[in-house]
Amino acid sequence: MTNETVAQKALRLLEPIPAEDFLAEKFTDGLGRCCVIGHYMRLTSENPMDFSFYNCRDLYWSDLRLESEKFSPGRNIVKVNNSSPPETRKNNIIAFLEDMIAAGY
Repeated sequence: MTNETVAQKALRLLEPIPAEDFLAEKFTDGLGRCCVIGHYMRLTSENPMDFSFYNCRDLYWSDLRLESEKFSPGRNIVKVNNSSPPETRKNNIIAFLEDMIAAGY
């Protein structure tokens, strides 16, 4: 079995989430919607169904945030999330992750 990269893991976890459940500018609404980092942190936590702020925040150190910054300095996955309109947010995040994977991240 091969090891998953951070981007591969993120894509596997985030792809099933409905597009309307991605937020901008905050980790979570506490009810089921999160930003890309919020979903990733929640899904990799001990309690993936916990949509609380404390379970969805990353304190700016998550492996996804850091790897995306290495891949695209100045335009990491958080900026993709927050700069995308709601109707294309998820598609832009998925495309960014696919680009990371293609580049070996």
